[in-house]
Amino acid sequence: MQRLLFIRDGLSEGNLSRIHNHEMSCIRSALVEFFKETRSDFSCQNEACGFGKHGCIHCTVPITYLLCQSQHNIKVVPADATNAVKNNVHSGTVLSGEQLQILSGTGLNASSFLLTAQGGLKGTSKPVLYRTLLNENEHHRPSDRATSLTREKLERLLYHMSFQYTTATKAVRLPPVIGYSKKSADIMMMYINDQRASGSLVTYTPPTQEGEEEEDGAGRENFLCLSEMAEEIENAGGNLPTECRGQLQPKFGPLGANGGRTNPFRHHANA
Repeated sequence: MQRLLFIRDGLSEGNLSRIHNHEMSCIRSALVEFFKETRSDFSCQNEACGFGKHGCIHCTVPITYLLCQSQHNIKVVPADATNAVKNNVHSGTVLSGEQLQILSGTGLNASSFLLTAQGGLKGTSKPVLYRTLLNENEHHRPSDRATSLTREKLERLLYHMSFQYTTATKAVRLPPVIGYSKKSADIMMMYINDQRASGSLVTYTPPTQEGEEEEDGAGRENFLCLSEMAEEIENAGGNLPTECRGQLQPKFGPLGANGGRTNPFRHHANA
């Protein structure tokens, strides 16, 4: 891994700064754990990150944090109707730089841009507003052969990505990774809500490990799991890795709880 492009959706203006700082800290910490496991010579000389404890650009990888906002009131229309497609702008139209000065007061920086990836077939096309909250890849290159990830390259990259949605023959409005993430989250929330309604979902607090000191007034991090999973983790001393903590309920399998085949059009958690 040499670079990381993080695309985020669903942030409001009020939570922008708080969520961004929290997620960046989590990403850095996850990269540090990953590199410690995969690189025997992992080290950092930066005192600000605790010499590799919290993670920084010197001991992990350059990160580009991109926020895409589709819920806005901005519409882009062609100035010349003779150069329009069904009264809409062409697919791939970008507004950036000085053209976005009309949106003064919204906190947009010079790296923000509007991209209309999906060509309008009916009605007025609505672009997606991309806000670059952090772009370390613009100034830091992992190698001499690597190029800087400028705003122009981000625009081209996101437009090319819009053609890669598997079930669409044309460009889609949002990057496919956003669509795939929403589908996965919906399936998982369906599973969690079903277990919560049946009373099988409980809150599990991992026990304090040997030699680990708990800070005053600070409780250990809890997570939701099935009651059967909590018993399994307890028997293993709380040391099971996350991906091994229990099995999915049989009724969520393709054969159902009684071994009979379920409706193939009904989503299940292990699809």
